[in-house]
Amino acid sequence: MIKAVIFDFDGLLVDSEPIYVSANKRFLAERGVQDFSIIEKIFGMRAEETFVLMKDTFKLKGSVEEMMNIRNNYILEDFENGKLNLMPNLIKVLDILQEKYSLSIGSSSKKVLLQKAMEIHNITKYFPIIVCGDDVIKGKPEPDIYLKVAERLNLDPSECIVLEDAPNGILAGKRAGMSTIAIPNAQTKHLDFPTPDYRIHGLKDVPELLGLRF
Repeated sequence: MIKAVIFDFDGLLVDSEPIYVSANKRFLAERGVQDFSIIEKIFGMRAEETFVLMKDTFKLKGSVEEMMNIRNNYILEDFENGKLNLMPNLIKVLDILQEKYSLSIGSSSKKVLLQKAMEIHNITKYFPIIVCGDDVIKGKPEPDIYLKVAERLNLDPSECIVLEDAPNGILAGKRAGMSTIAIPNAQTKHLDFPTPDYRIHGLKDVPELLGLRF
């Protein structure tokens, strides 16, 4: 029986992926890179793994930590300038789901970015347990993030269902032994998803799927 709903964050709860894409393109362009095809491969990956891949692919100079900090500052700049929006129907869906399920977040994001986004939109109260990319050694598509959420919830992975907008996240949920729901967004809908248990169009479809009324 499902007892907990675990949400990814970027592109699922907040419409942040266009901001991340823009920041990554800006970072690469400033270093003379014009081939942005790598960006599709990094959806759902931890920042550390993203920048190791970028550094190796494009032979970039500087440490991974330095590069992350530069990119993250671009993102925080956009957050603070009011460019970050919640995904449609989010608050209503959270209000409905919390009546029956434990809600938590399992995100590859850096904690500083996730906390700022949640603070801006005042949604921290819905999620007593949050695991970020900083909290694990291996990020998605490895299962570590979701397994750590289950551990903190004191639940078996089979009692959890994962909501994700990207293929790497669905694969992480499946590898963790959890049920999975894919909710692709404008940036990820054309990507190849490993077969999720369910695929729906938006957050508003989640309550009915889990036996509740929207």
